[in-house]
Amino acid sequence: MKLIHRLLISLYTAFIVFTWLSFFVGPNGLAESRQLEQYKEKLVKGNLEMEKINQKLDNEFRRLESDPDRIALEARSLGYYRDNEGIFLLEGYHVNRKGYSVGSLFREYSGKTSSIAAIRLTAVSLGVVVFFFLTIFSRNKNDYTIRRRRYSEARYN
Repeated sequence: MKLIHRLLISLYTAFIVFTWLSFFVGPNGLAESRQLEQYKEKLVKGNLEMEKINQKLDNEFRRLESDPDRIALEARSLGYYRDNEGIFLLEGYHVNRKGYSVGSLFREYSGKTSSIAAIRLTAVSLGVVVFFFLTIFSRNKNDYTIRRRRYSEARYN
């Protein structure tokens, strides 16, 4: 096989490998699209949960504005008591405090795709490997043909 044919096959192999890897695992590839879809679903779910929390806090705020008993209960939960009130601490009983963790619903997107440089390096290295295999196999074929001719010439002479 001629050198130009081996080079063309190697370049074609590198091109095909680069194209497929870019399509599947590249920065704009199929894997990245799936990760972005999953991230979008997480954001939508987080947004719905934030709306529920917002509605719940809005309802609590309205109750605190208008209900004096609710205001007194919230003040007690914060540690404010009237002059004639006392506190009993029961061993083994823990008060459930309401709280919301800030920033736990939304996280920054961190896509983990292959870089284009790694894809290029893989494609070029595979093209070089194909070139060397074609070179080795084409030499063996030519050597075999030459030896066969020599053997047949020596046999009939």
